[in-house]
Amino acid sequence: MKPIKPFATAVCVALLGGCASMSNPVSSLTGEGPHPEAQVTAIDTGGALTTLQSVGFVESDFGSPAAMRSAAVMLSALGAEWQAFNAWTEEFFERQAELKGKISFSECFGESGNLLTYSQYADEEVKRRVTYASTPDLQKGEWQRAELEAGKKMDLDDFVEWQIARENDEVLEQHRQRALREYGSKCTIGTPTHHAHYVLNVHFADVKGSLFAAAIDRAGAHRALEMTTRAMQQQVGSINEVTKALWTLSDDGEWRTPTAPLPAFVGRSEGILPWHLGGMCSPFGSGSRNNEPVPVDEIAVALGFEPRPTDGGWHCLTWSDYNWEKVAELVASESKLLRQYMEEYSPVSNGYTVPSWAYPGPNQKDQQFYTRRRDLKRDSGMSSRSTVHERETCNTYAAKHSNLMTWLYPACSTLEELSDTFDERAELMRAAGRADAFTCSRDLTTSSYAPDVSKCPSVFPRSSMESGIHKVTSF
Repeated sequence: MKPIKPFATAVCVALLGGCASMSNPVSSLTGEGPHPEAQVTAIDTGGALTTLQSVGFVESDFGSPAAMRSAAVMLSALGAEWQAFNAWTEEFFERQAELKGKISFSECFGESGNLLTYSQYADEEVKRRVTYASTPDLQKGEWQRAELEAGKKMDLDDFVEWQIARENDEVLEQHRQRALREYGSKCTIGTPTHHAHYVLNVHFADVKGSLFAAAIDRAGAHRALEMTTRAMQQQVGSINEVTKALWTLSDDGEWRTPTAPLPAFVGRSEGILPWHLGGMCSPFGSGSRNNEPVPVDEIAVALGFEPRPTDGGWHCLTWSDYNWEKVAELVASESKLLRQYMEEYSPVSNGYTVPSWAYPGPNQKDQQFYTRRRDLKRDSGMSSRSTVHERETCNTYAAKHSNLMTWLYPACSTLEELSDTFDERAELMRAAGRADAFTCSRDLTTSSYAPDVSKCPSVFPRSSMESGIHKVTSF
């Protein structure tokens, strides 16, 4: 059976303890070195250390000079991979005309021939639906009836306005939401950004959670968040529109299709897996996007507090140089492989295709696909068909979807290695209790607006974070 790609890949152009017994989980995972064509530039840890100091972080936030340097390693790796992604996606802009030419649906273009934006397409689709544009005979009848009721002749714009005014608001919103979902499949070009998306989001969460937790007890939540945001933005620098769209999604904690994608845009990810949540501290949300923000009075806002969704609590590793180093090593190793992948594989045109499940995300590589094998029995002259279980790999997939006369697919080797490093990350975070903490806090928040996170021994409420308890407690 042919593997089914998630919606996420259908887009991607217009357009994140106490582990005292942990062994080194990542030192041997980068292989013998990058391919000759993929010499990855080293990260600038010194520059990131300067960035941390310039925005207000101090050594005492991290506990020691060594821990602060590990934080700088994480920050520098983040900056390097986002800049690599930014350069990687520049090809979208260079070949925009060619990409637009691959879109075959006429509904995607306006009267002037320009590709409609996400919102414009939705507006036009709503008009088509309420005026029955796809069924001319029905539209003619409805038009005539509208003119009789109005007692006057109508041009098309008048008819559209009349129909929209008559329609139920809820129905109009349903039309619009359906149109927005269609845009991703009709008016965009598939690109391999899906693979980079997940890793970038994981590392965004690693760095943001770690830096925020480091300074929250000294500087307060509002100031710590401001420092963290400035440090990350300063390290990454200027970025193009495609990269900005993904950055915004990462910052919001939502991994869905951008609200204003380009003809080819960054594909959505289905969210970060609990056992891939890294960083020294990782926050857990309420588990529901529908929860209203916790009310905060005007005086509290004036003092720097912000309305926030229900907080499911934070899980933190024991505050030690060792754990800071391990987390930093994870981020740096994975970042290096991601940047290597981007050097090996064009975001727009490739001689082969890599599958959506070959990256370390929700649709992991450890799937089994079913194929049918014809078994010819010479004795009887009859044939039968039997089901065979095969583990599809990136390389075998690429071979099937290739116009190359070769069996060498460097990007696949890198993606496989990247998935292996994420398996090591999962083992590390499970041992630290992060997955258990996530599950416990998630269960609590589904039944209580103000959950008692004390029932989760390794989950800290925001008040504990602001008191610095997360830095001294062992699990």
